[in-house]
Amino acid sequence: MSKIEHNLEPTIGIHSDIPLCDPVADEFGYVGFAKQVATAVVKTPSPQGLVMAIHGPWGTGKSTLLNFVKHYLQEEKGGSKPLVIDFNPWWFDDKNQLAGQFLAQLSTKLKLGPSNVQKAGDLMAEYSGALGKAVALSTGHVWVDVPIGILLKFFKLKPKDVPKLKTEITTALREGNHRVVCIIDDIDRLTPTEIREVFKVVKALADFPNLVYLLSFDRKVVANALAGAMDLNGEAGGEAYLEKIIQVPFHLPAVDRVKLQHKLFSELNRLLVGADMQLFDQAYWGNIFLEGMAPQLTKPRDIVRYVNALAVTFPVLRDEVNITDFFALEFLRINQPDLYETIRDNVQWFAGRDQRGLTAHERTEEREFHQAWAAKLDESVRSGIQAMMERLFPRLDDMGRGAEVESEWRKMRRAAAPEMFPNYFQFAVGADRLSRNTMISFIDGLADQDRTEATLLDAVKMKRSDGSSKARDYLEYFRDYTSEIDSARAINMLRVLAKIGDKLIVKGDESYVGVSLPSSVRLGWVMQHALSRVPEDKRDTELISSFKDGEAVTYLCEAISMIEACHQKPVTYGPAATLTAIKPETLVELKGIALNWIELAATRGQLLAAPEMVSLLVRWRDWRSIEAPRKWIDNYIMPDRKNLLAFLEHFLQSSTTTTFGDRVGRVSYSLGLKFLSDLIDLAEVDGRLVPSVQGERQTDTQELVIAIFQKQYKLFNKGKDPDAFMLRMGIDDDEG
Repeated sequence: MSKIEHNLEPTIGIHSDIPLCDPVADEFGYVGFAKQVATAVVKTPSPQGLVMAIHGPWGTGKSTLLNFVKHYLQEEKGGSKPLVIDFNPWWFDDKNQLAGQFLAQLSTKLKLGPSNVQKAGDLMAEYSGALGKAVALSTGHVWVDVPIGILLKFFKLKPKDVPKLKTEITTALREGNHRVVCIIDDIDRLTPTEIREVFKVVKALADFPNLVYLLSFDRKVVANALAGAMDLNGEAGGEAYLEKIIQVPFHLPAVDRVKLQHKLFSELNRLLVGADMQLFDQAYWGNIFLEGMAPQLTKPRDIVRYVNALAVTFPVLRDEVNITDFFALEFLRINQPDLYETIRDNVQWFAGRDQRGLTAHERTEEREFHQAWAAKLDESVRSGIQAMMERLFPRLDDMGRGAEVESEWRKMRRAAAPEMFPNYFQFAVGADRLSRNTMISFIDGLADQDRTEATLLDAVKMKRSDGSSKARDYLEYFRDYTSEIDSARAINMLRVLAKIGDKLIVKGDESYVGVSLPSSVRLGWVMQHALSRVPEDKRDTELISSFKDGEAVTYLCEAISMIEACHQKPVTYGPAATLTAIKPETLVELKGIALNWIELAATRGQLLAAPEMVSLLVRWRDWRSIEAPRKWIDNYIMPDRKNLLAFLEHFLQSSTTTTFGDRVGRVSYSLGLKFLSDLIDLAEVDGRLVPSVQGERQTDTQELVIAIFQKQYKLFNKGKDPDAFMLRMGIDDDEG
């Protein structure tokens, strides 16, 4: 297996939501419809204020269709080429003067148009001022702030009455015989009052010859807005009003789902250029997409919004997340933000596998939690999203799964893996997190033992805010790549563990995804998986060899304990079956090697600093005799008060208890004096704990050790079992 090289970068960028203009770029089948509309605009004989409208919901491409229509109108030849006037109400700040703004723009365009309509433009300017008074009386709004006299003086025209001006404009437009198309887009984005004003203008000016209006809006939105602004009878009243004004309604054709999906997939393919496709499963993606995503991707704008989001978030994480999981969760972030936030804030209910050990109360609580978020979903998409969620987070389907699935989830960087879950909501991989590419590089680097040792020791120094180290992740994820490790790399890993394993036991690493796990056990798991990659006829020999060259006594003893457990209760499957096959005589030899290393560590003064020292003393006692650890304690521990305190710290145990109504648990402590009494003279310890120098400084932990020892020792002297009591600071000596 080789490290992933990223020579290719995705070519995708942020797409604007600007409507398309060139029909060549059509991807949703609008061209044919646009041609038909353009033909209707041009070929309708002698239109007398014809009003046409294109209806469609927001985001379906109405503006793009209008641009295509304009394109084909401009392609008309000679005298049949219409004069196109764009009017967008959004261009003007004062929406109360839309009528005046429209007439002013219409006048200007006509005066700048072909010669046969320029006269109509001059008359239209004068008509705008004269009509202003009438509209003001009708609507209560003045649409031209400049006094009419000044306006007419500006255009060098003499005042005329409104009917006469309208007659002259009608004559000029008819004699000019040139089609004029007024296009008004985005009407549905205006306020109800502004929408009313637009339609009042259209209605007032809808009977000029050779003048065609082409409007674009969401019919339902506009009907409701008109009903509210004009006190009509609900949506039906608004619809009736529209029918009086619009002679030719068109409904934007529904976009073919296949074309929409083709557009989405082509954009996603560009986004995936250079990505690690080992993190993509086609069947898994297909089910997720069809169940939960496809029903909600119904219009072009849905595609643009979704792809734009991925273009920002995915490139940074593309090799650290499962592609399908990330695409699905980003889809929820855009389209179901409440559910997305629920997932993000409740890892305990989504990540991990279904725990058969949950109590009835916990199962009820979890079930009610998932029913609650599902109930908030729109009924039209609920079942699809629920099906998608069960694929994303398998614990939701309530099917029991073995622990081995979590390893596969981690390897595939699934959101269901508790360790991977945070990556999906941070949009960046922190420097203290182990990236997939780094892990792959580590697996390749196992061919070099020195390099592997250096990598792991550096990772120990990389501490996180929770006290854990990056080394924990290397050891945890190692199991996920077992099948990709050859024999030589596996043997090197065994040697690395035996040599520096104890340095990889970091106290802060014990708490892992809500579970307390001794770091030595994690080392034992790595040993199992590495050994499983060594040919069967070489396993015993290589294991013995690694023990002889190593000095990590805690790791060595943990490995022996695991082998013993598999001999006592044979395992026939998985990596642990490899330990079952270790020969009994090999186990005896391994114990002898480990015992020699324990005694050498004691001689060198290293045993006191060894992780899990208490378990080493137990093995020393069991494999040699009780006298061996006693002699070391008498000669090395008792003479030095500092060593004695450090020694007792190894025995300090704590537990947290809660009672009904507690929000914070109570921490209690014990030193295990019953076991200690077999190794050391407790009376002598009690005497030596008194500071030899007045005011001698001690750490908080040392002070706690002294206090707990003194309280438990009093119980011990009274004939009580001190190990039966976990003591809290400040309680009475006899409490228990």
